[in-house]
Amino acid sequence: MLLKFLSRFLGLLGTFDENGIISRLSKRLPSTLYKLRKNLGLLGNDEFIKYVVCPKCKNLYDYKDCIQNRCGRQVSARCKFVPWSRHPHRNRRGPCDEILLKTVQNGTKTFLYPRMVYPYNSIVNFFKRPIKVGLICVSSDIPATRKIGGFLSHMSSQGCSRCKKSFGSRDGLDFSGFDRENWSPRTSSEHKCSAKRTMDETSPTAQQKLCSQLGARYSVLQELDYFDCIRYFVVDPMHNLYLGTAKHIMKNVWLNEKNDFISDEDFQRIQELVDGMTVPQDIGRIPGKIANSFSGFTADQWKNWTVVYSLFALKGVLLKTTLSVGVILSLPVKLLERKFY
Repeated sequence: MLLKFLSRFLGLLGTFDENGIISRLSKRLPSTLYKLRKNLGLLGNDEFIKYVVCPKCKNLYDYKDCIQNRCGRQVSARCKFVPWSRHPHRNRRGPCDEILLKTVQNGTKTFLYPRMVYPYNSIVNFFKRPIKVGLICVSSDIPATRKIGGFLSHMSSQGCSRCKKSFGSRDGLDFSGFDRENWSPRTSSEHKCSAKRTMDETSPTAQQKLCSQLGARYSVLQELDYFDCIRYFVVDPMHNLYLGTAKHIMKNVWLNEKNDFISDEDFQRIQELVDGMTVPQDIGRIPGKIANSFSGFTADQWKNWTVVYSLFALKGVLLKTTLSVGVILSLPVKLLERKFY
């Protein structure tokens, strides 16, 4: 944008230049970064190295090592990485054997392109000086947190990332029994040691079995000595509170046909109350979907409904005991969404 502005600005000044020097200069001035780099001879000197990535095991190869000559024509090589070289069964110690390049036909010519590419540029070449950085927190939804932190799924028997509580699984997982005094908290050092033990297994079946027993799996973030795998993960309220608990209470409890807590007339009344409310501009309004049983609410709209609108709009619609559930829900939402400075 700046280059384009300078080019047009000089062109405008050139209309007042009798000698035409400024006008000729504006025509020579590049209007894009591409043209600027081309004029300076910087194209092709970005120092990036493109590696071919195996789509299956994510091993890296040079492009020249991925081409084989067969019967006078070039074909793609296969991945030679052996993921389980110490597997107890000899027939399971084979290579990945995934095709690395895809064949593209353009007229009479055939080209081989990588199925996956990893462009790499050394940070030394990029910054030309060392810079130290640190990862202090990770904010994501619960499934991503479990993968990044090296925890098991939230639906596993040891699905908590904060303690070692083991959930029973007789008829599905049983999350009852909030006996916090007997919950043994996790520690980062113990979690890293458990995850490292799982990497010593010689087969995927044995590794998965040990992961289930220890409640941990390997993650590359565990290689950071300072990184606390327990404390450095931020609580994600979007999926748990808004699209989870708040939506569940409204859809499956209060709007359940068996309970019949809110009628169609109540929906119209709630919509009128919400439309008549004046709220600060940074909070945002809820669209006119309440009369349609809250269909299509986003996480941010569920938050505004729970914290701001619900206690006022549901008063007189729900019974006192039923409304208390919404009051109890709004308290942790307000606490987790509070801004600390």
